Amino acid sequence: MVGVKGPTPRAQPSTPSSTQAEPKTSSPTPSGGPTPQAGWGAKPRAATGPSTAPATPSTFNAASVAPKTTAPVVTNAGPPGLPKNIDEAFETMPCTTSGTAEVRRHADNVMAWNMKWDIVTGAKKTMDFSYFSIERDAYGFAYMGAMLDAQMRGVQVTGVTDYMANSRGHGFVSTGLGADYMQELVGYGAKIAIYDTMGTRAQSVIHDGLTYKAISSDHDKLSVADVGTPDAMGETGGRNVAGAYHQDPKDNAGSWRDDSIQIKGQATDGLVRALRREMSGPAVTFMKKDIMNIDEHATELLGAFQLMEKWTKGAPLSDADKAAIRADPAKRAALATQLADEAMAAIKTLPSAPDRVKNKPLTDGEKKNLRAWATELANDLELKGSRQRYDTLGGYEHGEVKILDQTGAASAPVGMRHNEMGPALFHLIQGAQKEIVIQNPYVVLTEDMMQAFEAASKRGVQITIVTNSPESTDSAVTQGFFLNDWKKLEERVPTARIFVATGQRKFHAKSFVADGKVSGDTSYNADLLSGMVNGEVGAVTRSERVAQNLMTQIYDDLNDPANKFREWTIARDANGQVVKGADGQPIATHGPEQDVSQKLQQRYKVVQYLCDVLTKAELGSPLSHPR
Repeated sequence: MVGVKGPTPRAQPSTPSSTQAEPKTSSPTPSGGPTPQAGWGAKPRAATGPSTAPATPSTFNAASVAPKTTAPVVTNAGPPGLPKNIDEAFETMPCTTSGTAEVRRHADNVMAWNMKWDIVTGAKKTMDFSYFSIERDAYGFAYMGAMLDAQMRGVQVTGVTDYMANSRGHGFVSTGLGADYMQELVGYGAKIAIYDTMGTRAQSVIHDGLTYKAISSDHDKLSVADVGTPDAMGETGGRNVAGAYHQDPKDNAGSWRDDSIQIKGQATDGLVRALRREMSGPAVTFMKKDIMNIDEHATELLGAFQLMEKWTKGAPLSDADKAAIRADPAKRAALATQLADEAMAAIKTLPSAPDRVKNKPLTDGEKKNLRAWATELANDLELKGSRQRYDTLGGYEHGEVKILDQTGAASAPVGMRHNEMGPALFHLIQGAQKEIVIQNPYVVLTEDMMQAFEAASKRGVQITIVTNSPESTDSAVTQGFFLNDWKKLEERVPTARIFVATGQRKFHAKSFVADGKVSGDTSYNADLLSGMVNGEVGAVTRSERVAQNLMTQIYDDLNDPANKFREWTIARDANGQVVKGADGQPIATHGPEQDVSQKLQQRYKVVQYLCDVLTKAELGSPLSHPR
């Protein structure tokens, strides 16, 4: 696919440039956070140059995402007529489950990993998961080892992962590319399904012709421990299982900025229902255990599990120690060696592992792998001992939670798949009366989206979009569409503001706030691939405190100079009317010409041209690989 890259390679933090944006003195202070009622994203009518004030918070726009060329999808439609306010919109939107819960958000990557680790290692009866991508790095192998340990403890592990995300050498689903490790879990009783393999894709083309089924993915990101019990706990959001989603920027300046919501209570039922829908569909293939397990990986996976256990639950490092280790590769190597030795010794002490597994001598190859993963973790110094901080984190808030689900296009006949996501989000946009804030990495604007925003703008709703620029994105195709359309959005939606990241860190959160009360944390990208093709899941919470927390997180993102957020604006006259050039297009007062390198602008000309051709041909679905 065009312009698709994997997670950003590790890099040492760089010194912020003196040209980076600074917050205006009239902006809300970081300590107090934004004030939604005050019209945080209010935009002056006459734009004279780039603004560095914080934008309104984040919301991924799913507005009606049905292309005119496809059959309608089955939805749980709300009552006729528009909702009167955001409360009515929340109460009447379609969902899989609804109930009260204790929730807390994790914008901090390291705390998000501890939360994910806590769910799998703390499971007592069941462990359900669905991740678009579980990647073959120290984090992915450790997570696989933790699930194997859980299965050995008598926990029923059940889950699904996507074929396309893992077939490129990153994951655990293809022969010779990690499948043997996943089969190790199956051999001990885990139930693992692979979504839409090359075989099921080929069958769909033979039976149905070339439809969205051929490119469908299960893009869900969720895990739940002990569903249906008083101890039920789960999570969803934008993060896959890989280091780049969970590393601190101090350890990897290019780590993803993402968002996850942790949920305690009965609302987690909806996440597992979403998983079961996907697993019961025709697109999944259940992995079978080896007839003869000649190359066993159980001991090696348990070693990876112990690497993470020792690293996160050991003693944290002081800031001085971290600085010394970062400055001295020999110190880091010694730390990695110590970690590997401790983990390999700890395998023999695992109470639930069969004797033949924990007493099996590691091969030279297995030792080499464990030392390599230990070396990876030894770079992530903020992760070491981080469990202590997680255990005292607090921060749970009470809220009403609704779980939204849509199945992938390959899971049902054309036009008949289960879809709550787009209709529910569109319903929330219709109910908003004050402000919508959207944080989403990939923004591709359909006509339906434009019209939904236009209608909201006419009601006086302030709309803020926080997203990537070509400097920070991992998807050239979605950026091509966005570069073609951002000025049209500002022209047609006068209350809209657009803020783009131009720093090294990529923004991957798919979250939103409406009227300072309803917030969402999802796997859903604001593009047609998520809208019409992929399976997606998300949690929408009604709680002013939870919404305020997300607003504050986005505010902090916008004012962190390392992210280099810039506002893109178009020219308006003194009356607020759009000023256009000789070509009839709005004139940008600040945009890609100022914030994107000349070299990158030249590269994007071809991408933008191709995106324009696709749009005019009414084929505007971006085919970039989703994250």
